[in-house]
Amino acid sequence: VVVLGGIHHQQALHAAERVQGMMNRLAYCHNYSDVARFVTLSQGVFTFVPQGNEEIEWIYKQADHALYQAKLAGRNQYVSAESCAAI
Repeated sequence: VVVLGGIHHQQALHAAERVQGMMNRLAYCHNYSDVARFVTLSQGVFTFVPQGNEEIEWIYKQADHALYQAKLAGRNQYVSAESCAAI
């Protein structure tokens, strides 16, 4: 889990892109995988404007849902979600 404060959604996406690229360039062999030759990275990116009443569990669930979507879409990518206000 990575928490970035004080950034906009586009900046969070750029950070995820950079991390994704770094991981791909590492090309770390995954000798025990039937799925891929190299270790891959799936990321869930969630951004929101804090209102002061958000619970950590809610924030984590939003990011986890985006991560699950990345895995469902084929892994080795990031999926993002954005909220203007917490529920």
